[in-house]
Amino acid sequence: MDGRRPRSLWSLRDDAVLEDAEGGRVLVVRSAVDRVRLPSPHPLVRRALDRMMLGPISLENVVDAPRGAFEGSPGTDLIPALPVVLATALGRLQHLVVRSIGLDDRRGPVLSVVPVCRQARFRPVLPPPQRRVRLSCRCRLTLRGADAELFSSAACHRVLLHRPEALLTTRMLQRCVTPAQAADRATAPLLAQAIIAHVAGAGMVTAFPGEEGSGISPLRDPGIFDQFLPRWPD
Repeated sequence: MDGRRPRSLWSLRDDAVLEDAEGGRVLVVRSAVDRVRLPSPHPLVRRALDRMMLGPISLENVVDAPRGAFEGSPGTDLIPALPVVLATALGRLQHLVVRSIGLDDRRGPVLSVVPVCRQARFRPVLPPPQRRVRLSCRCRLTLRGADAELFSSAACHRVLLHRPEALLTTRMLQRCVTPAQAADRATAPLLAQAIIAHVAGAGMVTAFPGEEGSGISPLRDPGIFDQFLPRWPD
């Protein structure tokens, strides 16, 4: 078994552009989906966004934090662990921020969750270990060159599967499986759990009731509920 822990990586959408306005007193983040003004941007925010423009990065490197400072178990919401000024800015920019999973092997991201609309809000959601889950019936898996892509007409994100580990785990979700079963079948259990948490957080997983009860919020239907729609504070 491969016990390496997945790493959280952050970047901006490919079409995002940073612009200074009002003599540098305002930082504007512009893309095809929105234009966000950040008044009096903290130097830490500027540094993070400058690096995120170049591709997926670990935020630990931006703030000179110890390795693993902003990591948690699969399904952990990482934003509250960040410095307040950075968490506030990234909270406002969620619909422009790409969330990726990587490993310490210099081969690039394993998976990326890309926002596609202004309403996009994301946090990983890992179902309880024995909860049966599968891809939503609205979700479509297609191959695009070297990558595969998950898309759902009901989701505010698309999920890019860059490496075989992501594709193999996602294919497990084409049939009912529990996160525990998926982890047992994977060569890298923690990575498999992180992949499931990101696909579920993107709103592309259907779950079935389990013996342990509700477990994940919201459960809108006492039978099968269609998607995880994580809440984010306004």
